[in-house]
Amino acid sequence: MRTETEARSMSVEDWSGEWVKELLDRLRADFEGFDVNQLSLSVPAPGYRRTIRRHEDDLVGARVRVANDDGHLLVVERDHGWGMPGGDVDATEPIARGARRRVRQETGVDCRVDGLVRATIAGVHNEDDPDAPPVYRLLTVLTATPEGGAPDTRAEWHPDPPDQLSFPF
Repeated sequence: MRTETEARSMSVEDWSGEWVKELLDRLRADFEGFDVNQLSLSVPAPGYRRTIRRHEDDLVGARVRVANDDGHLLVVERDHGWGMPGGDVDATEPIARGARRRVRQETGVDCRVDGLVRATIAGVHNEDDPDAPPVYRLLTVLTATPEGGAPDTRAEWHPDPPDQLSFPF
């Protein structure tokens, strides 16, 4: 990770792009055979500023596809629908450890991370200021196996999860 002094001397576009490259290198050292995708999206200024703050706090998006022996998926009820457990994790710790912690916090289920399915580089643009540089964010989807615990009141094992699980990144 870049030091605060180094980051301040770079543009947000350069700094966030370098940060994502460093994270991808770490993921490649820990996992094999995952896809890397790119997407570009425009968000209102408050969302753009939140993305910048996430970089300043060294956060990476991690969602976890937890499947039990029956093939049922662990899902969490969110304000905008059902979704995979997970969220922002601290990139200064191994992403798998942070993802396991988030699953346990959100659902009450302990899990073992088995792999990384996809890493997405999101170029986030400020729709209120087209001249603002993009900010890059890394979003990951991991697979896991449950190891204990039971879903709490906001989570459940779904035999037939919705086609579109929400991704509140």
